[in-house]
Amino acid sequence: MTAAPEYIAADTYTGKHVTTMRKGFRATTWLARELAELAPEGAVFESFGHVFGREQFGRTRYIADADGNLYLYDGDGALKGIHPADRKLRILTK
Repeated sequence: MTAAPEYIAADTYTGKHVTTMRKGFRATTWLARELAELAPEGAVFESFGHVFGREQFGRTRYIADADGNLYLYDGDGALKGIHPADRKLRILTK
């Protein structure tokens, strides 16, 4: 893939889009390129900061390019941002 599309299919996910740290889960730090290698396309819960002392995670859909950059999409499928390959991301994992 040489360039990410401006639009992808709308999201059909019906669960929560924002969550906090819960029992049985943990947050780990990944480079964008590591996520790209692990899964070139997908969705993760990414940290967007703390509210009232609790870390918040929002659902992010992405498509990776050959260089490891992650192209981020909203629920309607519109391109909303890019994480460079060397950016560190805090991801909620089990």
